[in-house]
Amino acid sequence: MPNHKWSSPKIKKNVMKIYSLLTALILSCLLNSADAQGLLKRLGNKAAEMAGDRAVNKTVDAADKKAVIKKKDKGTSKDDAAEAQADEKEASAETKKDKPAEPRQNAKAYSKFDFVPGEKIIFAEDFQQDVVGEFPLKWFTNGSAEVVELEGHEGKWLMPMGGSILTPTMTIPKDFTLEFDIYVNLAMNTSASLPGWKFELYANGEKTKRLSGSEPFNMTNRITIDNDYYDRQLTVDLESLENKKQKARGKETMAGWNPTNFGTVVHVAMWVQDERVRVWYNQNKIYDNPTGSPANANFNQLLLSAGKKKDGEAGFYLSNFKLAVGAPDTRNKLMVEGKFSTTGILFDSGSDKIKPTSAGTLKEIAGMLKSDASVHFKIIGHTDGDGNAAANLTLSKKRAEAVKKALVADYGIIESSLETDGMGDMKPVADNKTSLGKAQNRRVEFIKKQD
Repeated sequence: MPNHKWSSPKIKKNVMKIYSLLTALILSCLLNSADAQGLLKRLGNKAAEMAGDRAVNKTVDAADKKAVIKKKDKGTSKDDAAEAQADEKEASAETKKDKPAEPRQNAKAYSKFDFVPGEKIIFAEDFQQDVVGEFPLKWFTNGSAEVVELEGHEGKWLMPMGGSILTPTMTIPKDFTLEFDIYVNLAMNTSASLPGWKFELYANGEKTKRLSGSEPFNMTNRITIDNDYYDRQLTVDLESLENKKQKARGKETMAGWNPTNFGTVVHVAMWVQDERVRVWYNQNKIYDNPTGSPANANFNQLLLSAGKKKDGEAGFYLSNFKLAVGAPDTRNKLMVEGKFSTTGILFDSGSDKIKPTSAGTLKEIAGMLKSDASVHFKIIGHTDGDGNAAANLTLSKKRAEAVKKALVADYGIIESSLETDGMGDMKPVADNKTSLGKAQNRRVEFIKKQD
C-alpha cells in the first residue's frame, strides 16, 4: 500500500468538502453577477468623479497662473520646457472660454483729463531688450524682480518681488512728465491683500547708499508717492522733502479702485512744473499741489519699491516708463514754424486705436486748431522700425486718419480743414534699436498747409 499522505480516506473526504465549498462560492458569485456589475459601476463612477475633480483643479490652477505666462526656468530640460509649454497652452484654452473680456477705458471718461506729456522724451523703458526671467539691464536693486510676459497684455513687464529698484541715473530738469503702466494682479471678489508699493523721485542720491539703506531717509530733495491697500481701497500718500525738511504732505483714498482697476492696466502720470505737482491714476487726478515739489530739486533717479511677493500671490507689474521734458509749445510751432510733432498721442500696439490717455494732447491741439478755422493742416503718422515696412506704412496712414476722426468727432474740428498721410518708419528721428529711440519715433506730425 502506498505510503502517500493523500492516500488517507479521511484526508480525501476533507479535500472533497473543500472542492464543494469552492464550487458553491463560484456559483454564488455567478448568480449574483448583477451585484458585481453594480460594484463595477460604482467604481467607474468614482473614477469619473476623481477625473472631474482633477479637471476642476487644473482649471483653478490655470486661473491662479493667468498673470504670468512666460518666465525663464533656469536648468529646465527641453522635454520639461516643451511639457510646460503644452500645459500652459492647455491652461490658457481652459480659462479663455470662460474669461470675461477686460473692460476698456472709455475715452469720454477722460473728458477732463488735462495731462500733456513733455515735448522731448529723455528716458523710456518697456523691457523689450531684456530676457524674460531676468532682472532688466542697466537697472539696480537690493531685492528681487524679473521681466515677465502677461497673458492678454502686450509687451514685457517688470515683476517686483521685494526690495527697491532703481532706474539708471539721468538729468531731470524742473519741468518734466513721468508716465508708466501698472497691472494690479488681484481678481475681484477675493479676500487677497496686496503688498504696498511706492515710487519716488530723488536728488543727489548715490545708488549704493540708497539701496543699502545707509543714506538718511530724510535725504536732500525728493517726492514720494506711497500706495497702501486696506479694506480693498487704495490710499495714496504724497510726501516731499526740500533740503531734508518736509515740504508737502497729503493723503487721498480711492474707494472706487477695486471694481474699476483690479485686474486691469492703470496708467500713472505725474506732471511737475517747477514746484507744482499733479498726479493722475487713469483719468482720476489724485493730486494738484502748487507747492508739492522742492524748488530746484535736481532729481536724477526714480526708485520703485514693493512689499515682498512670491509667485502665485497677489502683486503688480510695471512697464512702459516714459520721462519727458519741456512743455509743448503747440501754438508757436504750428502757427509760426508751421510744424508740430508729438509723442503724446498713443495707440494700442499694432493698431490705429487711440489710447484714452491721449485725451490731454488731443484737447490741446484741438484748442489751437479752433483758434483759426481758416488754417488747414496735414496729419502725418510715423511708426517705429519694428515689423514689416509695408505694414508700418499702412498702419501710419490709418493712425493719422484715426487722429483726424477723433478731432472731428470729439472736438468739433472742421473735417475739410484736415488731411492725412503716413510715412511708416521711413523718417525716424532716433535709433530704432533702443526703447528710447522707438518711443521718439512713434509720433504724429501736424504740418500747416500753405495757401
